[in-house]
Amino acid sequence: MKIISWNDERAIYGKPVLCLLGPANRIPIPRKAKICISSKYKFLARKYLNLLEQQGYSFEKFYVAGSTESSYAIGLADLVIDIVYSGKSINEIGLSVYDKIFSSDIVVIGGKDD
Repeated sequence: MKIISWNDERAIYGKPVLCLLGPANRIPIPRKAKICISSKYKFLARKYLNLLEQQGYSFEKFYVAGSTESSYAIGLADLVIDIVYSGKSINEIGLSVYDKIFSSDIVVIGGKDD
């Protein structure tokens, strides 16, 4: 197994990062909110939100496959959990990163002769 550090200068954090996103003009995290979560990251999002719920936050959660950020743009969600890369699309709809949830590097697994 070989771990390759992901470092892309086009990415705001150097790599894709799973983030909690909210309105750029309304930080901190609201104590009660509707949250749209990319279904690809359901498990990681649940773990993260469980920690916040233990601190008194309350979330109405729904999951979508694709167009997660647009749920905020059309008024269906107060917060979003999705991958952020360059930050361009979140800036276009007025979202900002409230918290970084998870990031990773590339792992290559192969046989001895690969």
